[in-house]
Amino acid sequence: MSACTDRENFIVTMQAEGMSPAIAGCILNYARTLHCIAELECSSEAAARDRVPCPATVSYKKYECCCNFGYQTPGEHSDVPRVSARSKRVEYAVRQLCASVPKRWRVTRDGKVCYIAPAEPITDAALLAYGGKSDETHAWKWLHAACPSSIDHATKHEGYKIEHIGVVPIFNGDPRGAVLKLSVPSGRTDDWGQEGICVPSTTRSGVGRLLRHER
Repeated sequence: MSACTDRENFIVTMQAEGMSPAIAGCILNYARTLHCIAELECSSEAAARDRVPCPATVSYKKYECCCNFGYQTPGEHSDVPRVSARSKRVEYAVRQLCASVPKRWRVTRDGKVCYIAPAEPITDAALLAYGGKSDETHAWKWLHAACPSSIDHATKHEGYKIEHIGVVPIFNGDPRGAVLKLSVPSGRTDDWGQEGICVPSTTRSGVGRLLRHER
């Protein structure tokens, strides 16, 4: 498939998980940036020499540290490649976007998704009975129907589990594979490791443009 088709399919898939097309488009752009950075970190000597202070020292712990503590005193920050510092800022932005997607209630059994609550609200007496949100009520009602004896028995002895989960990013710095995957509430995956949805990341714009932008 073409890169355009991959991007369109990703947006459609994430819409089914409750993510808006605008957020999905931003994540696609960030994935492309992360792919360029991964290529530079693996193969560019010039990028390794261009160093800046660790982003954790100037952001009040907003960004993660990317120092290599194998070559310095533990606990003391040092200069890091500019592209590595950029990757931490991009990862932070991706986490913020994923956190803005509404979470969903789901029922799992032994790690497998059995049921995921729909996003549509319901208006019946069950809302008052369970005292929760509409999608939470859907999940409890499904579990009660699946195990009529006792919900406590289902969760403690039959392996059922109710989770309130959203979209979680998974980062990988190897440009030979997907540098960014998204773990979604439905449990859907399209990668070999069955971790999440791979975000298409084409590098048609080139890594040179990224270096010029950073200077």
